[in-house]
Amino acid sequence: MSFFGKLFQKETSAPMVTEVSNRKISAAERRVQPRYRDGQHTYLYPLDRGPLEAIISDVSLGGVRMFTKERLAPNKKIGLVMMAKGTAMRILVETIWEQDMGGKFSYGARFLNLGWNEDSALREHLLVLKAS
Repeated sequence: MSFFGKLFQKETSAPMVTEVSNRKISAAERRVQPRYRDGQHTYLYPLDRGPLEAIISDVSLGGVRMFTKERLAPNKKIGLVMMAKGTAMRILVETIWEQDMGGKFSYGARFLNLGWNEDSALREHLLVLKAS
């Protein structure tokens, strides 16, 4: 079984944000972590097809916004390779929203399996992005 196949077996279901009332929450209120522009080219690894090229637009401790030419299903779990601290990290993400931009698609995805090493590398990567 592939690395990402094993990750899918260990998926987490903890929500990023919990609503405590029926009041509509604005996007600004939902944003828990600041995001930083990235722009790195990467690959996505859906289980139902081969690798897809993508660009990470911005990143936060909670997830990424990425662009691809291929449409993905909402709430789709996907393997993502991301460079941080000079190391390629293999991270499981789940798509949360999609925006059709006529010929390409934008996705918001949350991280599902950040371990201590990945979290530490991501924090250092965000500091570099913040400083640039």
